[in-house]
Amino acid sequence: NITRPRKIVVKYEDENGELNEVQMFGLEARIFQHEYDHMEGTNFTNHVSKLKLDMAKKRLSKVTKKSQKLVGS
Repeated sequence: NITRPRKIVVKYEDENGELNEVQMFGLEARIFQHEYDHMEGTNFTNHVSKLKLDMAKKRLSKVTKKSQKLVGS
């Protein structure tokens, strides 16, 4: 899980060059932040600690090995 603010204020310039500001809450704010991360070239591994990332990689390795055994049977 990635910790993100529940409320954000976004300032942007629209296609007519006009400055706008909008408040986003809850799921809308979370989705916006997620998509903004993509535009900035950031992925979830930049948001988690090295320990949690290492634990996730270890878990992935175990699941991969287990699935390979099942497919090979």
